[in-house]
Amino acid sequence: MLMNRVEREARVTAESFDTVAGEAVTHLENMYSRCAILLHSVHQVPIHEPHETSAAVLTNALKSLTAAFALLRTGWRLQPYRCLRNGMEATSVVIHLVAHPSDLQKFKDGKLDVPKTLKAAKAAVPSIGTLYGILSEEFVHVGKPFWHTQKGNIYSASEWEMWQCLAAISFFSFVIFIVSELALFSFISEHHCWTMLEDGNLKQVWSPEIEQWRQKFSALYRQHFHGEISIGYPLARYRMAG
Repeated sequence: MLMNRVEREARVTAESFDTVAGEAVTHLENMYSRCAILLHSVHQVPIHEPHETSAAVLTNALKSLTAAFALLRTGWRLQPYRCLRNGMEATSVVIHLVAHPSDLQKFKDGKLDVPKTLKAAKAAVPSIGTLYGILSEEFVHVGKPFWHTQKGNIYSASEWEMWQCLAAISFFSFVIFIVSELALFSFISEHHCWTMLEDGNLKQVWSPEIEQWRQKFSALYRQHFHGEISIGYPLARYRMAG
């Protein structure tokens, strides 16, 4: 039964997902590719700490996103959020190391109080705090989504649980890109999310390409959210944040 669920039924479910979510997946793929290319590029040049560790942590955050997508595509509606929460924590650690590079050794020694890194993350990218909190309350801890048995295998275009989870994954790809460019700013030749001010501080500014992606995000997902999102899944509270 277990192997049937993760092989034959998963293939059928993935086919239904691909049919109804093709445009949204293409949109997600655009941002995912941006993240992957950015992180790959900095691995090709000499970088020093804490940037080297930050790049490794962000690469693993992107892998957490990949795992979340694979779970959703094969029929799992709730479990992808735990992967996203793991990845969100990774971005929080990276932002903390940007602000407090002296904590790098503490992180490597396993002595960094990871939950407290959220303070620096929220200051730099406020939506991280919102998403982190919701994922913790509702999915890492057993929250409202667990009151009801997960739906069956096959996806339909009207299933808001699928759209909400895919939107969360897509939004997280955007978060990874923002944090990657912030943490590795000096090693990147082309910037899309941040600009350097005269005083040396960074200011968030969207390039035309990123602004277009953000507008497409709203257009893709807003149509799938109506009154039923009040059940309390993540995007019910933050879905158009940022």
